Amino acid sequence: MADNSFISRKDQWLDLAFSKQTPVANKKRADAVLPGTKSKDFILVARCKIINLNKSVTMYAEDLPENVCYAKESSYAWSTKSNKIRITTPTSVSGGRVRIEALDTPSLGRDAEVITVTRTGADGSVSTKTVAVTVARVKLLASPSQNYGYDDYDTSLDSSDDHVSIESEKSSFVKVCIEGGAIGSDFEFACKSSSICSVQPPQASSDFDLQLDAGIGKKKQTVLQVFYKCPCREVFAELFVNVYAKKNANIVVAKIFDSLSLATSLKFASADYAAHTGPANQKMKDAVVKYDIQNYGNGSPLDVHFDLDLDGALSFDINNSGGAEFQAIDRAFVANGRFRVIVVRNLKSYYYLDQAAKAGDVVVKVRGQGVFSFPNHSMPLGRGSSQEMVTVMSGNGNVASLKTPLVYDHSPGEPLEFPAAGWSTDPIIICEGNTSLDIAKWTVVHEIGHAALGLSDVVDSTNVMHYDQGNVDYRLRFCPRVLNYNNPNGLLTENQWDLVLRS
Repeated sequence: MADNSFISRKDQWLDLAFSKQTPVANKKRADAVLPGTKSKDFILVARCKIINLNKSVTMYAEDLPENVCYAKESSYAWSTKSNKIRITTPTSVSGGRVRIEALDTPSLGRDAEVITVTRTGADGSVSTKTVAVTVARVKLLASPSQNYGYDDYDTSLDSSDDHVSIESEKSSFVKVCIEGGAIGSDFEFACKSSSICSVQPPQASSDFDLQLDAGIGKKKQTVLQVFYKCPCREVFAELFVNVYAKKNANIVVAKIFDSLSLATSLKFASADYAAHTGPANQKMKDAVVKYDIQNYGNGSPLDVHFDLDLDGALSFDINNSGGAEFQAIDRAFVANGRFRVIVVRNLKSYYYLDQAAKAGDVVVKVRGQGVFSFPNHSMPLGRGSSQEMVTVMSGNGNVASLKTPLVYDHSPGEPLEFPAAGWSTDPIIICEGNTSLDIAKWTVVHEIGHAALGLSDVVDSTNVMHYDQGNVDYRLRFCPRVLNYNNPNGLLTENQWDLVLRS
């Protein structure tokens, strides 16, 4: 903003009122002020006295009207002992106008930084005035009272790229922390688009929760801005506000065993998956998502004869609609209008060779339409004495490229096992395996993320969509996450909040 914008109309009138008089009137005015008796007072204008870190404001000093007729102008010197501000005088203007620059540390209290202005008049008279300013910082942070999510964009020291989520037509909170001695009533809090988000009045304190009220929207974004109430309208802080229609996912979980195959007996037969609704929603709410998890029937395991090959596991044919064992469970598990989830003791997921593979080959062709590449992870190919561990580096249609040549010959129909802990099929498959019950419950949440929310596997152990089990947290993020599969250069990412499938 140009410096002239800081001069009020009243002050301009003071400048012009005397200069527009006739020369005779000016001379009479000058004669009326005798040497030694003219005023030592002067005008000091400091409209904006709260300064943002590393920003600046303009101040100026000038003579009163009764002194401006003297040929020799007064001079002004500006000084401060503060180590929080710096006074600069542009070479293009007189010493009566300066910029006060805030450094990078807030004041210890309001009006703690004192500036002294010393005027030396045309007659040699000296007079001084002082003005006190405050160097302040406004932080917008996640509030313990927030109803939805807050994403710091992995830059905890910079809130300008942070995002807060709110459900359409609902409210949430952000924490406001003001350092330096300023308080909330010194500022105006407003969203760029008031139809997307409106703001309740701030509190007259330095630490408080600010309520944000969302408008109607399926997926909309605006920016919350914090303005200093001053003609300069300096923006002290910004925060992205994301308004979403809530995504509801209704889920029913059935624990499956086969009484004709003892090896299928469940490790967590009495597990209450519905009880995980609360912990799951503490994480899902970040993306304005709500899960409703129910146990199938009375919560007891469902007995289904599915272990047709009696290997103690659900044998899942990846490229053939799951195969016969999966289809037997599908027929027995009826739950309309909900996402169905089955939990089994063990799971073996297979591709089957479409044609023979010879020792020395570096590719194998499987039945079906595609190959799920899993770089740098070994998996068994074949049966019995000719079984060997291979690593699939990539897939092209139903042809899998291997990291190293085959050691043995393999016949059509031999299995290539893929190490999966679950599948986002219908019904979704969860394997207890060697995991804890807590991990099994979070795997349900993960797989519903694929089936109901449309999210991909990512590389982030703090994220519920992490490709592997054993997470340290289960968040959903606005800040893009790196995709795990078919991403050789690591450049493909996913913004989970925005990508959630919403009605």
